[in-house]
Amino acid sequence: MHDHDHMHEVGPLYCETPLSVPAAFPVELINTVTSLVPSLFGVLAIVWLWRVGSRRPELYTLGVLAVATGVGSALWHGLRTPLSLALDVFPGVLYFLLFTFLWTHRLGGYRLAVAVPLLLATLVIGLFWLEPSFAPEGPPLAFFVGTALVSFGLIALTYRRDRRAGHLATLMIAAALLAAGFRTIDLATCGLIPFGTHFLWHVFLGAAVYLGVRLLATLKRA
Repeated sequence: MHDHDHMHEVGPLYCETPLSVPAAFPVELINTVTSLVPSLFGVLAIVWLWRVGSRRPELYTLGVLAVATGVGSALWHGLRTPLSLALDVFPGVLYFLLFTFLWTHRLGGYRLAVAVPLLLATLVIGLFWLEPSFAPEGPPLAFFVGTALVSFGLIALTYRRDRRAGHLATLMIAAALLAAGFRTIDLATCGLIPFGTHFLWHVFLGAAVYLGVRLLATLKRA
């Protein structure tokens, strides 16, 4: 296990984070390179939308946000500066918010689009209150758990609307859960895997992002 206790800097720490940040780019080689996987999936989503003749700007926006998230993540892992951390976080948060709104709105209109974020916020706050240790470095584990619980209900609603969309939703959430799992256990695996498992967060998150765009495109036709 790497000892990161003496590292005074902003943002989450990973197995690949050195004890003292070198001047050379990239600071975290494997995390930096794999950060571009979501960008690649974002490009694939945009190309797929173009090939099927989609004229839905909100779906292209999700693809662009995925590309921006990957680039921001690469800058964060490559530089580890406050600005690069912001460039990593903001596009990803915007993607999550826009995707959640579009998915819930397709399933149940504005009522569901308002109810689901409120339910998610309540769950996350409740889980964090019950178990404060659910908040390791980075996004709180309570956020991942709360999102998973809410998403199971959304998958059921999606299957009721369209079977193929339901399959895509299941695959998307499975990929997202794998991503969250690998992100969560990263620091616990440093002794076994020197560069940790955070890079698999990038890989599976990219897959989830692509599947999410396909899901929304399918639901529109439902």
